[in-house]
Formats: sequence, structure tokens, C-alpha cells
Amino acid sequence: MAKLAVLATLLPAVLSAAAALSSSLTSPESFQAPSRVKFYMQDRQLIANSTGVVVAAQGGNLTLYGFGTLIVMDDPLTETPCNDSRLVGRGQGMYLVESRSDFHLLVSYSAFLETSSYKGSLVFHGSYKALQSPRELPVIAGTGDFRGVQGYAIVTTAVDHGLYVVLQVDCYLTQRM
Repeated sequence: MAKLAVLATLLPAVLSAAAALSSSLTSPESFQAPSRVKFYMQDRQLIANSTGVVVAAQGGNLTLYGFGTLIVMDDPLTETPCNDSRLVGRGQGMYLVESRSDFHLLVSYSAFLETSSYKGSLVFHGSYKALQSPRELPVIAGTGDFRGVQGYAIVTTAVDHGLYVVLQVDCYLTQRM
């Protein structure tokens, strides 16, 4: 019975301490996401070591990029535009050619990033004219060190060798919490 009385006495203090610790770990005041992130997306299509695969196309021709073409990607994200640059993450998702008259892409992907400065993911979803430069893409969410962010990315073509393209992605982020 004495053990039960001690437990009953300690339980409120333990629960109070756990609640205080939990709120300090997740409160907006104790968490600050990065406000600017830059990386390079190495995209290879229809060549050796492809990082993008056409999974659907009009008329079944998986080598053309016409209206309705759906591409799934798993692109390396690097620190510089060089092919052998240090890997900072992976860009995984898909894009769809959504216009009959122009090369508009509906893009939906996550950038899984891990560097000495941050670790987490950014989620991109939006539409842009693929041949226009610069292009703007919404950042709609984040995880890990990017929890609670939103913003936009300015996307430019850093290298264009036809089926091998490197995109520079400059992200401008704000925290919603």
C-alpha cells in the first residue's frame, strides 16, 4: 500500500514534467526551419542510368513527351551542377505533361535532403511552363528540419544536354507555425 501512495504522489509530477518537455520540443518558439535552401536536381531521361521513367504516354509511345505523358522520377540532388558533386538528397515523385498546346508540367515531388546543416524533406506541387526560365514552383510542406514550412522555389536550367538536364532549385521558405 505504501508503494501505491508513493506512486500516486509522484505520478502528477512526472506527467507535468513530460508535458513541459513535450511542449518545449514542438513549440514554434523552440523550432526554426531554414529560410533558404539551394540544390541541383540531376535528371536523366531515356539514357543509361535514367533517373526518370515514362510510365504512361498517349498512344503508348514511351519515347515522346506529348500531352498526357507521365514520368516518375528518383533524381539525385547535389550541391553543385556537376554530375560528380556531393549528394545532398533525392528528388522523388512525378510530373505530367498537362497541356495540349504548350509544354506545361504538373509537378509533384518530395526532396529528401540530408546535409550537415539540415535533415528533412520539402514537398513541391504545382504547374509551370517547362521551357520558360526561370520557373516558379510552390513548396507546400516539409518534414524534419523543414516542419511547418511553405514557400516557393525558383527553378532554372543549369545544364541542358537534351536527355540529361540539371535544374538549379532555389527555395525561399517561411515557417507557418
